[in-house]
Amino acid sequence: VLPHRGSRVSEVVAILGAGGIARAVLASLCELGGVAEVRIFDSDAPRAAELAAEFAGPSFAVVAASSALQAAEGAAGLVNASPVGMAGFPVSSHGSMEEFICLKSLRWLADMVYNPSETPLVKRARSLGLKVVSGDRVFLHQGAAAFEIMNPGLRADLAVMESTLSGLLVGATHIGKGPSTPEQVAPAFGMGCIAGVGKPVSRLVFGTARLGGTKDPLELLDTVWAAGVNTFDLARSYGGGQSEFILGSWLKSRSIPRSSVRLITKGGVGSEGSTWDRDNEGEDVGRVVRYLCGLVTRGFALSYGFSNWR
Repeated sequence: VLPHRGSRVSEVVAILGAGGIARAVLASLCELGGVAEVRIFDSDAPRAAELAAEFAGPSFAVVAASSALQAAEGAAGLVNASPVGMAGFPVSSHGSMEEFICLKSLRWLADMVYNPSETPLVKRARSLGLKVVSGDRVFLHQGAAAFEIMNPGLRADLAVMESTLSGLLVGATHIGKGPSTPEQVAPAFGMGCIAGVGKPVSRLVFGTARLGGTKDPLELLDTVWAAGVNTFDLARSYGGGQSEFILGSWLKSRSIPRSSVRLITKGGVGSEGSTWDRDNEGEDVGRVVRYLCGLVTRGFALSYGFSNWR
């Protein structure tokens, strides 16, 4: 998907963001080749340094930049692996990246933000004639790959997935039109089930990562609930540590039975490593499994699973 596609000329690539998407981009660049140096910038400097150290090796140089501009200067490719540009994201607190697109060295942009389908960064890059890959394309192919991994022997129907995706994103114009509000989307998805849970789960899951910074979070949750969504994705760190408290307050104030709501949470990173740590090669996996089984046995959880375990 990356417009780089193994350039024969070794070039510099700038990555803004140091999360899971940035890690996936680095892995892809290792496979594609044609890279002389990758510069990573993240507002969390230690996080960027840690990712740079993880991929340091013979393929190409990987360094953590002290600023976004330092990362982008002289780069041929720019990858936005941060949430800047996402619908509803407070861009002003993180600055604009459109200025970097004007750098003369840039030849291509890959914006991983998929909602809206055409971010201000993508619009600016296209107006300047750069090669562009928008986040909705990445999202589409990521979903197709995940489908085929989880369903061995089956091929993802990209046309169907593309048509469905177009109805879920803000400003999706190049692949058709469809519902774009929670009220329109949720009923179309209906209810499904998760192995081992045995209770209805809405096929559309509401992510709470930005709930802590929302102006009227309880009103937003009312809208989501009214649309038929009963499943929420949580983490202790979401919303600056406030998302779980906000959701709890909402359930209590609306007298919503806890048994009618499904909560999906996660752990294993950073300070949560005291319980289990996905990056600790010496971790006793059996101990982790016994701990999680205990949560199910005692009724604290319906089921558990693993993701990105190394």
